[in-house]
Amino acid sequence: MQDFSLIPVGTKTYRVRTSGFESTTNRKDSTPASGKTILEELNFETSTVQVPKAALGLLIGKRGANLIKLRSETGAKILVPKLEDPSDLITITGTAESVTQAKQRIEEVVEEALNNLPPTHFLMFSLADTYFHKKVNEFCDQVKGLRPSGFDPRMLSHVNSLHITIGMLRLNSTEDVSAAGKLLNELLANVHDCVQAKPLLIKLAGLSIMDENTVNTNVLYARVEESEADGRLMGLIGKSTDLLSLVDLLRMRFKEAGYLRDTHQTFKIHATLINSKYASTGERTAFDSTSIMRELGETNFGTVKLSEIRLAKRALDKNMEYVCESKILLP
Repeated sequence: MQDFSLIPVGTKTYRVRTSGFESTTNRKDSTPASGKTILEELNFETSTVQVPKAALGLLIGKRGANLIKLRSETGAKILVPKLEDPSDLITITGTAESVTQAKQRIEEVVEEALNNLPPTHFLMFSLADTYFHKKVNEFCDQVKGLRPSGFDPRMLSHVNSLHITIGMLRLNSTEDVSAAGKLLNELLANVHDCVQAKPLLIKLAGLSIMDENTVNTNVLYARVEESEADGRLMGLIGKSTDLLSLVDLLRMRFKEAGYLRDTHQTFKIHATLINSKYASTGERTAFDSTSIMRELGETNFGTVKLSEIRLAKRALDKNMEYVCESKILLP
């Protein structure tokens, strides 16, 4: 049986026969006798595929089962970087047909994996306002005093993390994060045009829940209304307002770029105050919001000037603020 070594040269791979040689240490001269080094071109090619780290687990499978099967079915040599390796490139070597087949299969696996992953980032309006924070802290103290069934104080939003979500994003690499931040900054002029270069004021008043039943509530939020500079109420969000138009613009542009996660759910502009998942380490437990809605349902949290739009990571820093990747300032 003959032995061969695969030698990559540029985008080609060559097979070198290594059997039939005598060791030069056992010969008086280095002139080959019966065995000459023969270089055979196999028409092999090498290609790379970028695979986000988040999708590597599904591609490899338990104990490498998926990767072994993929190699066997395509006949390609597939090299996957280690999880601690900063590179996210998978190298594929083989015939043109096997490389093409392997790339298609890998892309299918990656798409499936990413579709099942939760969002990594989100666009938001920051609600950094001293008076609003004071009113929210008062509200939190009142909720604790009511002691609702199933309620855990950890469900309360920290004032530093208060925000209005514009859209959930899935950014799978540092390149995606940079590109999304660049897109946000490129939209600055459009954003200012959308709000007619005027300050955007909102009024946060009244409570609502995401659920149908107050007895089993997971999310309770403050309703958002838009106000003009003189404080005159413009109407509940859902009508034709500068705020709604701005949100629609941002969601459309980030969806077109492939970053916005489209859940096909009705979008509500709101400020979350209580969320059962904040206190959950596994399956979330609902709480009874009946007493909260009865006693505090008409709470007026005041007017807030929206000062900036942030691209934030879904992670809190030591100050309980969402980690900001990029931002633009509003008029």
